[in-house]
Amino acid sequence: MLERAFTGFTALPAPTARRSWRAVMEFPPNYDPTGDELRQRYRRLASGRHPDRAGGSDAAMSELNVALAEAERETG
Repeated sequence: MLERAFTGFTALPAPTARRSWRAVMEFPPNYDPTGDELRQRYRRLASGRHPDRAGGSDAAMSELNVALAEAERETG
């Protein structure tokens, strides 16, 4: 019984695991957005994640900036 109690912990991601840029920017996994879609989504998300806004933070904005850079690199 004790072994089964801890099997759910293997499904949790590692604390240092980074989310993909698609997850950060809220795109479906197999969707390839255009450059305009990326910039529009970035602006919308940045308005809520900016550290000067209520609910925003440096960490959330940094994650969004890294995601945008990765997305632009991958999509060209």
